[in-house]
Amino acid sequence: MKRIIQDIKEGTFVHVYLLYGEEAYLRKQYRDKLKCALVSPDDTMNCSIYAGKDINANEVVDMAGTMPFFAERRVIVIENSGWMKTGNEKMVDFLKHIPETTYMIFVEEEVDKRSKLFKAVSSNGYAAVCDVQDENTLKKWIMGLLKKENKLITPDALNLLLDRTGTDMENIRHEVEKLICYKYEEEGITAKDVEELCTVRVQNKIFDMVEAVADKKQKQALDLYYDLLALKEAPLKILALIARQFNILLQVREMKAKGYENAYFGFSDESSEGNWKWVNGTSTSYTNWHSGEPSNQDGIEHYAMFYENFQDGTWNDADGIIDAGCAYICEWDDPTDKISQGDSFTDQQLRIIAKDLGVPDDLNVEIRQSPKAYWEAAGLWDIYVEITHNGKLVASGSFDVETGEMGRNIYIYTPV
Repeated sequence: MKRIIQDIKEGTFVHVYLLYGEEAYLRKQYRDKLKCALVSPDDTMNCSIYAGKDINANEVVDMAGTMPFFAERRVIVIENSGWMKTGNEKMVDFLKHIPETTYMIFVEEEVDKRSKLFKAVSSNGYAAVCDVQDENTLKKWIMGLLKKENKLITPDALNLLLDRTGTDMENIRHEVEKLICYKYEEEGITAKDVEELCTVRVQNKIFDMVEAVADKKQKQALDLYYDLLALKEAPLKILALIARQFNILLQVREMKAKGYENAYFGFSDESSEGNWKWVNGTSTSYTNWHSGEPSNQDGIEHYAMFYENFQDGTWNDADGIIDAGCAYICEWDDPTDKISQGDSFTDQQLRIIAKDLGVPDDLNVEIRQSPKAYWEAAGLWDIYVEITHNGKLVASGSFDVETGEMGRNIYIYTPV
């Protein structure tokens, strides 16, 4: 990111920029900064924006190859095309001979660093990763936002704010703006202000709901469920988060049954204090720390674990030392269960989907799939699968093209 700020300050730009990563707020901010630095905000003649997975590459190349109209530069912005994963030979060839007056900004959430297009962008320009920010960075950013408005915030209020908002910077910005307006005539923001005004992130309500279900507090669980619906959360997403939390509790229970009291699961901030990442180097906006954790006691606790004293499945940070009562939780891909990112499922994948829908292996069925379609509410592509037996529908549903997870219109098989 420092490179982009420096380029803008000095007015010296490379011809291709790529902004990628999980943090949408940073992608948007740096996209807008670059666009405004390269071309006047009201110059619509020389700035073209393309978005979505159905972008016509030929049209983009034709526009990018056109001389700017009474201006120094022509700017092309391409967002969420998926090309950094699937590749695009037309664009790869174009970047090898990009005109001197053309500047391109690619904005993607996910990339495949092995793809030809990613390599072409990296060699001809600059690729900047927009990762989820660690807690210390977010605190400095929040205090910077408040300082601009001549506001102060107490340490306990700052911690509570992050606990309620999570690490999503757009969400944090909205909540900070609410606090600034709420305390318009006052300088200081307290924990009480945050408690009264800021919305609790969905994950927190999910954990409270799971706890209420486990404690057989039906009314509390239902109240929390209706709160989630009021927050416009999709019921299937709520179900997935509940299933995930119960899965964690089951893992803890199984480990204890085998004699393991604690378990590490590949989440660490060893390389950068406060910047927690998985063993494969990826960040996450989802965390489930126990109250007061991570504490980094004695400055040596850099590894997340399930801890015997935390019976609710929340996380602790520890020193990474393995003893007789400790284990590792490992995860790997099953090649037979891999869902492709193409336009259809293979026969093997369709059999897996049928099994997920509860269809018995020995039942003679016919499985059909429709062309993939974009589910705008969920922001993903899915494929509708229909399973029939003797001409009668017995199971159906739409499944995520990339992950194979159940989506909408699910009809589970029921034995006659």
